[in-house]
Amino acid sequence: MTPQAAVHWTKNPPEEPVGHKLGASSGRLLSIASRLAREAALLPALADLSERCWTRIAESESYEAWAIGWPPRGSIDLHDHGDSAGAVFVVSGQLTETRLVRGDGGRTCAEVTSLFAGDSIELPSWCVHDVVNLGSTSAVSIHVYGPKLRSMTYYSFEGESLIPLRKVSW
Repeated sequence: MTPQAAVHWTKNPPEEPVGHKLGASSGRLLSIASRLAREAALLPALADLSERCWTRIAESESYEAWAIGWPPRGSIDLHDHGDSAGAVFVVSGQLTETRLVRGDGGRTCAEVTSLFAGDSIELPSWCVHDVVNLGSTSAVSIHVYGPKLRSMTYYSFEGESLIPLRKVSW
């Protein structure tokens, strides 16, 4: 697939400070992720992995939840979640998220967050990020998306430009 033309920022994040509260919908997703995290510890298939794996653990009309196992160095490339907002809860291990945000003067820059067991983050629908397990042991996380995921676009980031590489829809 040939990459599309470079764009400065395709997801149009709101002009608010990083870490702003996202409202009841995002908070609801985070609450669901937190509750499901207790059950994820009981999924033996996500321990001692050689590659990243995932399994859907819950869904409703308005959201779906996934448990994801991350081996050491396991990662997912820079991507969005289509029109879905999300929440991530780290059950075990350590993950590092790199999120593209608007910095001073509207410039696009990377914000890196280390997440440890018990930590959680919200993912607004405009979020473009990647995740990697930089730890020496496997990690497990719960990801809840609302509405249900219907597509993801993968990107490269060069200079200040996001370059869409491929879109996966289902």
